[in-house]
Amino acid sequence: MKQLYVLGARLWRLATRRRSLLILVAGCAAGGVLRAQGSLGAVGDAAVSAAERAVALWALFTAACALCTALDEACLSWHAAALRPGRGEHLASAPYPLPPRDWALYCARLVGLSDSLSQGDAPQVLLVARPRGQRWRRACLYVGLALCAGCLGRAWLADPAPSAAYLLLGQRTPLANSRLICRLDEVAVSRDAAGRAHVQAAWLSLEQQGQWRPLTLRRGLGAVAAGRYLWLGDSREAASVYVQQASGHSVPAYPIDGARPEGDRARVSFTSRQQEQLVAAPQARLLVRLVYYASGPDRGLSAELLDGASGALLAQGRVDGGTTLSTPSYRVTILPEVAVQVRTQPLAERVAWLAALLLIAGGLVAHACWPGRRAWLAVLPDGDLWLLDAAGPPWARGWRRRLAALIAIPEEAPSPPEPPSPSG
Repeated sequence: MKQLYVLGARLWRLATRRRSLLILVAGCAAGGVLRAQGSLGAVGDAAVSAAERAVALWALFTAACALCTALDEACLSWHAAALRPGRGEHLASAPYPLPPRDWALYCARLVGLSDSLSQGDAPQVLLVARPRGQRWRRACLYVGLALCAGCLGRAWLADPAPSAAYLLLGQRTPLANSRLICRLDEVAVSRDAAGRAHVQAAWLSLEQQGQWRPLTLRRGLGAVAAGRYLWLGDSREAASVYVQQASGHSVPAYPIDGARPEGDRARVSFTSRQQEQLVAAPQARLLVRLVYYASGPDRGLSAELLDGASGALLAQGRVDGGTTLSTPSYRVTILPEVAVQVRTQPLAERVAWLAALLLIAGGLVAHACWPGRRAWLAVLPDGDLWLLDAAGPPWARGWRRRLAALIAIPEEAPSPPEPPSPSG
């Protein structure tokens, strides 16, 4: 039984070591960066699933260790604060201004250790630590880390694909991993000196029970809908193609690769991997080839109008603010647009993230104001006082020397308050 207790104490100390938790948190951060960059997907689908599952389990294990550390910090008990053997140091021998136990507790209060727990009689072991309120505030840091790691692990296990979608103007688009269907009605875009688009606001319509509900998203300010939180992500370059007869009647156009458009106007977007898009107008026997160059001297959008039967080039041009390519029977209007990314996550998960950030911030402030301190003292039957062990950050160890000096040299310690004399 004693061996099991010693083994459990060692495992507890290993799980609650701040260095162990720091290594686990660094591993979670590295796994998250690799997953965001897509580096886990370079060795095949099966390996990707195993790698993502391993990263998720690492995050859940980190959450468990963080909870153990929070319990060790907040709870003053012998099971949560395992003593490391072989570190005893003799401090002083009787006599003292007070009984040995009271003198040890009085000196501990002088260095900020006002909470105590005792066990045994001969010898008597005292565990002294910071007040409960300070310990609980310090434990907020580890509770916040546990929330962050737990949310990451749950999301990577149960929801591996990001809940996001790129919306094109007027196109009904379902959001991944949710039951929401959105339509982009209007978008406000600003461009920098290099011509890159930055979405400032987007006006959407959200389909709920067969009805459309308006929704506005602004940069840095999301919205809540159907129990989920929605916010703006990045953007992509896009273009719309509208084909008309010479008489003015519209002709349906369809993107070769993409969703079927809602009306007669076809819309496509471009990525770094897919810089070319094809739009077909079967009734007009026309094919529109769109190419977007993200860099270089030809940076921008170019269009070519091709014969649908022979592939012959009929017209071409650059699409700056809008371009029209014509044939004797048809007119093709091409306009540059922007595809807007809308991201979503469950509202409860969003609240958990915000709570975790607040707890981490409060815990960091508490750690800065009240560095960790804990000491184990032993009172022998003959009155000798021993310092069995002490725990604290390596950059703040002066309190241990001060505690030993106060106990060992009573004349350096302030005199304890004298009990009031009975009134005559």
